[in-house]
Amino acid sequence: MALKALDIFKLTPKKNCKECGYPTCMAFSMKVASGAVEVEKCPHMSDESIQKLSEAT
Repeated sequence: MALKALDIFKLTPKKNCKECGYPTCMAFSMKVASGAVEVEKCPHMSDESIQKLSEAT
């Protein structure tokens, strides 16, 4: 089952640092949910969160 942007957003650090290339963590999460970008593009995403997301897909 595809993850929804809100499910992904809940696992982000919510820093809105823009280091991923998107203005907010929510915008980044929406792009991840659509398949336009990989979650690893977030430099602050914890390994635990990345693991949870990979298990959910």
